[in-house]
Amino acid sequence: MKKMRVLTLIITAFVSRQALAHEAEEASVGLTLRDKAVEVRLNIDVDSWVEGITGLPLPMEHPEALEPMLLIARNNLQQMVLTVGGKKVDLVLVQFPAAEELIHEAEDHGHSGHMRSTVILKGTLTTPAQGEVALSAPKEMGPVIMSFYQPKTLWVPAASKAHFKVDAPRAAKKIPESRSFWIWCMGMTFAVLSLGIWYKTSRNPQVAA
Repeated sequence: MKKMRVLTLIITAFVSRQALAHEAEEASVGLTLRDKAVEVRLNIDVDSWVEGITGLPLPMEHPEALEPMLLIARNNLQQMVLTVGGKKVDLVLVQFPAAEELIHEAEDHGHSGHMRSTVILKGTLTTPAQGEVALSAPKEMGPVIMSFYQPKTLWVPAASKAHFKVDAPRAAKKIPESRSFWIWCMGMTFAVLSLGIWYKTSRNPQVAA
């Protein structure tokens, strides 16, 4: 029983560590709606993103192969869909990491396999925003953390104060992500089966022979 408890703790620690590592790689997306202007700002692990699309990590040691892979990531952004009031909003890419930027960052800080960069897209509404705002990210980005901002703008005369109402904080809602769920289930199934085989063979050494 003591051996089983030790092995259970090891498996639990391994699964927890894998889950935390996965969360650390999640992209964050900030959607800002100001009057008729829309901005989508991503903070994303470029290496994991490109690997999710191509199955290959960024070839930092081969700069000539880096630009084509970043182009694939740029094209992947076309799958990002924003709708306001049920109407699709066209997004224009205004900021994307250049190959030279990633190479210099890798040289200065070392390429650990995970480099986060900022990507910005902007759009303009044809009519004032009404109804629901919906944004979907490409599946190759994996699970993402999305935030929505709608700044309040006031015209303030000289020597006057601006008063803003602060809304009560709300707990973040987590939308289940099927891929992460199934990966977790497969890992737990493998761990339980391994534990059962180990326990069975430890109680009956003849089975292992």
